[in-house]
Amino acid sequence: KPQHMRYLRHEYEKNKNLDNPGIFHVKELKEIEGCGLAIVTEWEACRSLAQWLKEANHSDDEKKRIVRQVADALSYMHAQGIIHGALNSQNIFITSKGDNVKLLTVHQRYADILKQPNETLRYLAPEAKDGTVGLNERADIYSLGVMLKEMGLDDEYHSVIETSCHFGRNERFDSIDSFLEAMS
Repeated sequence: KPQHMRYLRHEYEKNKNLDNPGIFHVKELKEIEGCGLAIVTEWEACRSLAQWLKEANHSDDEKKRIVRQVADALSYMHAQGIIHGALNSQNIFITSKGDNVKLLTVHQRYADILKQPNETLRYLAPEAKDGTVGLNERADIYSLGVMLKEMGLDDEYHSVIETSCHFGRNERFDSIDSFLEAMS
């Protein structure tokens, strides 16, 4: 469909120049026989954050390390003028070798919000769900707050989660740096 092809081209153009160890590198936009137009990214053996969290109990220090790596990758994106806007436990990956973060920045497109899986919706900031305003880095900070809560770090970081997940985006941390500072 032309609309889907335009969307893929837009995603490719937006992400092709991102060069950060915490982000899957977008290699090319390619026509694949039997599949159609596709975005090709680098590959590395890993599992999603959702899968990682289901593994044997990870220590709080391991969880905090993952949160900081995600925050560092997002900070890099924000410095490039890019907002992820759809961060969730299915597009944050943890490498099999070294347990390092790799973000998938290419967004999966759903026909409508009703088709989007519930586990990805809970990470979305309210403004990302309803599309009422343009997204800024506070949408990604909302997702980081949800991530902290899902990791079971809500006792130690209750105030960080509360500020990050505030319904009003102007009440959230204004930058990744301020989020990380509050976590210190």
